Amino acid sequence: RLEDILSIRQNGIKTDRDSLFFDFDREKLQQRIKTFYSDAGLETNFCDAYDIKDSSSYKLLERRNKTSFDTKNIIPCLYRHFDTRWVYYSPQLTSRAAWDIMHHMLAGANLALITLRQTRRNETGAFLVSTGLVNKDAVSIFDIGTIFPLYLYPAPCSLLDSEEGSGPGGRRPNLSPPSLLTYKSGSACTLSPMVEATSQRPLAPKMSSIMPMPSFIARLTANAMPNS
Repeated sequence: RLEDILSIRQNGIKTDRDSLFFDFDREKLQQRIKTFYSDAGLETNFCDAYDIKDSSSYKLLERRNKTSFDTKNIIPCLYRHFDTRWVYYSPQLTSRAAWDIMHHMLAGANLALITLRQTRRNETGAFLVSTGLVNKDAVSIFDIGTIFPLYLYPAPCSLLDSEEGSGPGGRRPNLSPPSLLTYKSGSACTLSPMVEATSQRPLAPKMSSIMPMPSFIARLTANAMPNS
């Protein structure tokens, strides 16, 4: 099973207000969120257009009162297949921010395998690999995607797992204990440093940096070397 290899996983981001928090245009999104945090954000027309109200599962107005606008929270996010949009992402504001996983995707160069635990429409090939933030519907609009990061970075606060690795930025592979990972010949293996030339260049905000699942697996297995 996949979770026996990549043990840390979580569902993708869920905003519960996509029309408010997502946009193709960064400037339009920035202006909309500024309006949301202003007095105009409580006017009837704006509230009706973007469903600005609390619900039983998402206290949007309560979270609004406890946060403030920050331009650094406008980040590219894989919204759908090959569809990257700007999102206003704040763990204190976003309905389901999936921060336990997404902080690994924002901390440094990383890749995430996106798949479905189950599919209601018998979809096949429901896998993607991406960088950066990932929306819950990145694989299917009918089922919530599960995100498996390739690397784990030290947690930004003590409330989360803060173990450091020997890789860049203190990262370590998101792998189960080494005893569960065996070389195809049956011998134990270790991981050599992974060179990610494609991950070192800045991401284009309109590109989704997606590759097929086999490339993700090849990158992982190509760096598994038998113990001497």
